[in-house]
Amino acid sequence: MSLKYLNGDIMKKKIYAIFFIITLIGVSTSVFAWREVKKAKEFMAAGMYPQAISLLEKRVNEKPTDVEGHYQLGICYINTGDYSDANARFSSAVKLEPDYGYKIGEEWKKAGDEALNAGRDNQASGLYAKAIKYQPNLKNGIVQKAFKGC
Repeated sequence: MSLKYLNGDIMKKKIYAIFFIITLIGVSTSVFAWREVKKAKEFMAAGMYPQAISLLEKRVNEKPTDVEGHYQLGICYINTGDYSDANARFSSAVKLEPDYGYKIGEEWKKAGDEALNAGRDNQASGLYAKAIKYQPNLKNGIVQKAFKGC
């Protein structure tokens, strides 16, 4: 066997090893990110929004392209009444993945329904406007619901 062949074989093995390590790092980073979002969702389910916000803010600061992180953070902000920050996070999510507009519209609609049921009509109107912005087909249902309350 020639030395040239051995060097080529060794080089291939080194390249495969490097590729394997890079892939492993990428997978472990994705798993860690998934765990952060999963833990945040557990906090949200328990009504522990400040804890979820802390995790999700850390996540989107580390990886600004994490659309699910932005989306979940927007939900947290809605549930704490911070509509301005919710709007910012939802805008980021839909810029990253336009299909999230459908889900975001539903979240604004839920918030509008809660405000309407609590008698906060002006607030409900603003929240419904945000819902329609993201999901125009909600308009008819929202109008019908609003008129039922009259």
